[in-house]
Amino acid sequence: MSLGQPATQAGPPMLSPFGSYLLVRKLAEGGMAEIFLAKHVGAEGFERDVVIKRMLDSLARSKPFVTMFLDEARLAARLSHPNIVQITDLGQADGAYFICMEYLPGEDLDAIVARARERSRPVPFGVAARIALGACEGLEFAHAYGESGRPVRLVHRDVNPSNILVTYQGAVKLLDFGIAKAESSAGTTSRGTLKGKWMFMAPEQARGEEIDARADLYSLGLSLHELLTSKRVFERDNELAVLGAVLDEPVPSPRALRPEVPAALEAIVMKAVERDLRRRYPGAGAMRSELEAFLAQLPGGASARQVGEYLSQLFSPEEIRLKTQIPTLAELRQNGAQFHPSAPPAKLLATPAPAAPKKPAALPPTASRWPAVLLGALGSVALLAAGGGAVIYLRPSAPPPLAPVAPAPTLPAAPSPAVAAAPISEAPSPAASPKPATPPRPAQPGPNEPITASEIAKVVSRSSREFQGCLERHRAELGSEQGQVTLSLTIDQTGAVRDAHVSTAGLGSTPLAECMVAKAKALKFRRHPSPKLTIELPFAYRPG
Repeated sequence: MSLGQPATQAGPPMLSPFGSYLLVRKLAEGGMAEIFLAKHVGAEGFERDVVIKRMLDSLARSKPFVTMFLDEARLAARLSHPNIVQITDLGQADGAYFICMEYLPGEDLDAIVARARERSRPVPFGVAARIALGACEGLEFAHAYGESGRPVRLVHRDVNPSNILVTYQGAVKLLDFGIAKAESSAGTTSRGTLKGKWMFMAPEQARGEEIDARADLYSLGLSLHELLTSKRVFERDNELAVLGAVLDEPVPSPRALRPEVPAALEAIVMKAVERDLRRRYPGAGAMRSELEAFLAQLPGGASARQVGEYLSQLFSPEEIRLKTQIPTLAELRQNGAQFHPSAPPAKLLATPAPAAPKKPAALPPTASRWPAVLLGALGSVALLAAGGGAVIYLRPSAPPPLAPVAPAPTLPAAPSPAVAAAPISEAPSPAASPKPATPPRPAQPGPNEPITASEIAKVVSRSSREFQGCLERHRAELGSEQGQVTLSLTIDQTGAVRDAHVSTAGLGSTPLAECMVAKAKALKFRRHPSPKLTIELPFAYRPG
């Protein structure tokens, strides 16, 4: 079961505390871990949907396995790329080791192929190539990743349809990067799991030889083969037969199973699955280039939006709604969710009412329809800005140095200008005491100091009403459901916004996007040392 598939269950969910998270429901259990849909909760009503992968107790007792598991997860957490699932936290909580990952509302390739077969709707060639291209770009980034000027030589080791997820907006994400190395060292894989892994192993990997990036490309080629034909190449009755087929049998041509597959796309598949390493793609960049060339000559191409539209045709509106509209804690309580007896105090779980503004007249007239959103922690910073909110995710041009991942402290929200400007009157104390000396104002950061999330928050907060005005003027484009509009900005060293676009599917070329991009390009940040800094601003909305 993919990370984006919350399991259905009878009765209300049982919310159980786990460190700074609340486990909402179990999604799956494998040979290494239990996987949960969870909420990351914090102060002032902060909550975010995440996935917790909690190590099984039987493996946690193996110190060598735990060490390798954490080492591989720390390394995977450094891979910041749009086509690799982001690990946001890892460590130990309540006596169990865990990984926290971003929640991805979508389907893995296993589910997509199964539903395409069930509904007799073969995956379009452009869609299949676009998905393979996204996975290939993720592999290309990871294979080239280095630290301190030296390549790390990462290999995924477990590229297969269950580890390639496609969101309902058409984004492609690789899951579980590097974790297979730790899992294989445990020697406790549950029965039946190894069979599935062997089906997509390169022959040299199945023989236990040293492997490199080309093994991942072989596995991706087999995954693309299955996406095109809806048939698993090395499906056999038992594990020994699977291993024998992987080692000795040739990969059949996709056109032998689906004659209409374009010859150019078949050639890409067959080159990726060459048994002779010298004839296989030398690296992910070469395979990526040929996939791009195929898509370029395809009539109509195949965009991420088209991939998302294909998924919306395969899966029912109810299935999509269950995965894209996860209830808030308040909504779960209203629907009868029960809290585990050891759950945190109610003050942590409750969503507090927003503080009354000092000057009601300062709030915009749309405040009741566009409630404030408070978010923060784990690399993001929250804004509270006169009835609207945004979260900023910083994406530096180079990954930070390897170090244990720990939750970032929650940063204070930038004050609303209207509130900050309100006069404050102090009642005299019956016994007045001398006022403490005013501390000196901190020095302003120089151009050689990295720009911080709080600095960016202050700049954006000064224009929050203008962004909110765009949302209000173009409400008709947002539909009747609540959601968010994500604005992506690229800032150069001078602090100028060099690029801005709305990345939310279906809104990229709308008047709303034009309005928000124009406001974004007027922003001005301070000088900083990073050659290029990309931030994302998700603006939450709830139309009235």
